[in-house]
Amino acid sequence: MDASVGTDPFLALKTRRGTGYYKVPSLKGVWYRGPFEHWLVSGVGFAAHIAYGHFRLGNSPRTTAMHASIAAALGAGALAVAANLHEWMAASSYRPSIAIALVAWPLLTVVPAFVVAMVAAAVLKRWYPRSET
Repeated sequence: MDASVGTDPFLALKTRRGTGYYKVPSLKGVWYRGPFEHWLVSGVGFAAHIAYGHFRLGNSPRTTAMHASIAAALGAGALAVAANLHEWMAASSYRPSIAIALVAWPLLTVVPAFVVAMVAAAVLKRWYPRSET
């Protein structure tokens, strides 16, 4: 039996609409995203770290904040290392002043991250207290 259901095979091949082919989210094209998306991903990771410390590990707010802020500072340190490597490889001459970022970026990140994480962990402790079983 040769019956048509009204589909256009050319359109299906061109747009992949109605073919069941869907893209899986990945890091492909991450360099072409704007800064808002990067901040959003970083914020989600930071919030997940705080939630993990509270719900899964059962840490106190101070310990949760310390772990999350140290992780944020390590990320800032990794970005500083990447910036220094990029400067060293791409620029015609390396500016030693960029080496300040190796110390400054983690220090400028750890204090605000600790304050935000401490507030968030304290709110979580008040709204969702851990039962001692």
